[in-house]
Amino acid sequence: MRRRFNLLTTGVIFGTIWGLWYAPLGLIKGSYQEAVAETGLVYSINFMVSLVPCLIMDNWRYYKTNRNMLLEILFHFEANFFNEIFRTRPGSKIIQTVLLLIFSVVIICKEKTFFFSRSPEEIFR
Repeated sequence: MRRRFNLLTTGVIFGTIWGLWYAPLGLIKGSYQEAVAETGLVYSINFMVSLVPCLIMDNWRYYKTNRNMLLEILFHFEANFFNEIFRTRPGSKIIQTVLLLIFSVVIICKEKTFFFSRSPEEIFR
């Protein structure tokens, strides 16, 4: 997908696909997504929206670290771990999403060529 679209479009597409992938998990008793779904529609939408800036930052980090997948696995584990250990509430996750969106916009603005070039090779010139 990255060869066909720029990095920003790829992140948005992956965020949408990831959201659709997680949606059915709201029907599985005891899953995290079921707990989110039970808190209400606003929080379910927030979860879906938060995936886009997360994937934008994940793709940015992945390419900036020379495609270091181990770092991405560790970062994902850390994000999940701290959300659980601090028992973040649904309202605080909305604040988290806003902060992720702001951080993503800052990264995109600072790295325009990186996010808007067509091919992965162009971003390292």
